[in-house]
Amino acid sequence: MSQPCNKFSVAELSVEEQAVLAFCGKVGCTCINSNLRGYKVGDFKHGHLAPLLQQMGYKLPNDAGKRMLWRGVNDRPPNLECNGEVFYVDLGFQFGKRLIVANATGLFVRRPLDRCILQSGQRDASTGMRVRASMHRVEESGKGTAWGNSLFEDNAEYGLGQVIHVRQRRRQLRDRVEAALARAGKSLSVALRSLLEQWLEFGEDSVISERLSDEILPLLEEIAELIRLKDMFTKPSMWMFGGDGWANDIGYGGIDHAIASGNNVKIVVLDTEVYSNTGGQSSKSTPMGAVAKFAQAGRDQRKKDLGAMAMAYQHVYVASVAIGANYKQCVEAFAEAEKYDGPALLMCYAPCIEHRFFKTGLSAMSLDQRDAVECGYWPLYRFNPKLAKAGDNPFILAARTLGFCG
Repeated sequence: MSQPCNKFSVAELSVEEQAVLAFCGKVGCTCINSNLRGYKVGDFKHGHLAPLLQQMGYKLPNDAGKRMLWRGVNDRPPNLECNGEVFYVDLGFQFGKRLIVANATGLFVRRPLDRCILQSGQRDASTGMRVRASMHRVEESGKGTAWGNSLFEDNAEYGLGQVIHVRQRRRQLRDRVEAALARAGKSLSVALRSLLEQWLEFGEDSVISERLSDEILPLLEEIAELIRLKDMFTKPSMWMFGGDGWANDIGYGGIDHAIASGNNVKIVVLDTEVYSNTGGQSSKSTPMGAVAKFAQAGRDQRKKDLGAMAMAYQHVYVASVAIGANYKQCVEAFAEAEKYDGPALLMCYAPCIEHRFFKTGLSAMSLDQRDAVECGYWPLYRFNPKLAKAGDNPFILAARTLGFCG
């Protein structure tokens, strides 16, 4: 009898991990996949999984210091549950309770819901937007990510508005903290005065400000005028999520305006290279020669190079990633993008079922990403303007020597 290919039991795995591992497909394997193979996520009943959904991940460490280090990022509980296909979105949600998302409606927010374990509630075309249930979890403190959904065509403008709004509120908070320290002086407790002084110095660091916020909030009764802005002590991580149809077509004008403004906007583009939401039609993101609906003989134009267009500004952090091909490079790109003081654009290769070349569905998606990178179809790179200011080459190519797909 074959040896198990992993050391975990079903009870130790999150629900979405069980669903993904159900499609292991290894012949003769005696691991849990053998028992789960053949089930679909929709076969699980909400009532049977309620205890697991309530307890999912809470026994794992919640160390903000390891939150976006590639060796420890998946040691934390997921902040986006029941979404096994959308690995990039789940990775972004590891920023935790400081994350604020502007979400564009599209395929990546619909298809996972059709396979989501939480079947109760009215489905909507947006991730986690349910009347009676949500896939977004909270931490033990009761806090979690903040999420909003606008129209498909104006998500970038919506996200930019969020960034400007938060920036103004944090400026108000800084002014009030400085005024309170000058006015109250020694009447404040030593602990609160020290924490507020540290916040004035390190308040623009997301991780440090989050730690300071947890210590400041219990003491805020001493300064009542700061309570209204207490949610701004933590510097939020502001992101926009959307597909390539949004980014390259109907929403491109908004994205261009957002990154040209120089504001601290972070944009994730999940690139399926077709209009997945409407059935896999050829789009501006479809490469030359690729076969898709409305291009049965192969597209006769080149793919729109969104990364090159963003890099032309010279002040935008740009990365091209494929999580199944190079996990480390993908996590580093997310971490660097958040820390970068300015706009950032991450283009994520996301194979889609509409590509119609998967014999086993999307269970082999990571292998397709690996092949795409190794043969040069999808380049992996990061463009960091901070390196240029230091006199170094800002462009970092992560791909190895090209080989043949096969």
